[in-house]
Amino acid sequence: MRHYWVLITYLYISKKIFTLNDKKILLGEDGELYSGGANKVFMQGNRKEVHIPQSIQNKITMLHPDVGMESIPQSNLKLLGLKTFNQEEIVDRALELFNDTEVTNSDIIIFLLHFQTESPNIRNNIRRKVLVPVGEKVKWISPIYNPIYIESKELKALYPEGDFINYSVIEHEDKERLNRLFLNLNVWDIPALYFVKENKITDTYSNEHIKSLNKYSKFNSYSYAVYNDRKLHFPEKINSFSFSQL
Repeated sequence: MRHYWVLITYLYISKKIFTLNDKKILLGEDGELYSGGANKVFMQGNRKEVHIPQSIQNKITMLHPDVGMESIPQSNLKLLGLKTFNQEEIVDRALELFNDTEVTNSDIIIFLLHFQTESPNIRNNIRRKVLVPVGEKVKWISPIYNPIYIESKELKALYPEGDFINYSVIEHEDKERLNRLFLNLNVWDIPALYFVKENKITDTYSNEHIKSLNKYSKFNSYSYAVYNDRKLHFPEKINSFSFSQL
C-alpha cells in the first residue's frame, strides 16, 4: 500500500514545477527513502538483476521495482532527482567510491562483474579509474600505471618482487570470472606494457635521447617530459618464457 501512495505522490510532483531532488522522497529497493541529490538513484528500466553489495547500498540506489516511472518525461524525472538506468553512469558512480572510506573496495570489484565491460566507453573508463588489490600487505593500485599480474609459476620466476593480484580480499568464489575482468582492465598474464604518467628525460639520463629529440623537435633543450608514455616491464631474469611472450 505504501508503494501505491508513493507512486501517486511522484506522479503528482512530476506534473508540477517542484524541484525536490534534495528531499528524501525516493523509495529504494531496500524500502528506505533517499534523496536524489545526495544519493544517485536509478530507475529499474529493463536491466537484468544487479546485486548491490551492502557497503554501497546507500551509495548506488535503485528505485523500488513496484514504483513504475518509465512513462514520465526525463525533464520531469530530474525534479525528483531520478536517473534512468544507464550502465555508463552507474559504473562511473561506482568508480568514484574508491575514494569513499565508507565503502569496501572489494565490493566495487564484485559490483563491476555485473556489467558488460566489453563496451569500449565503459572499459576505458574503468581502466582509468579502477584500483585492484596486490601483495600480501594489501595495497590498492591502478593497473594502468603499474605492471600488475595474475599469478603464475612463470611470471613469479620473471618478477619475484612483482605485484600480483591478491584474491583473498575479494569475497567471490568464481576466480575465472574475476580473471576475465582483470585481464580486460590491464592486469597481465604476460610481461606488462603499462603507462608512465610522466617520464622525465634529461641529458644525464640519456644524452642520445636528448640529441634525437632536439633533432626532430627543432628545439635545443637539456630535458623533456613525456606524459602517458608506454613502458615494457622488463623481467629481472630472462628465460625462455619471457622470450616467447615478448
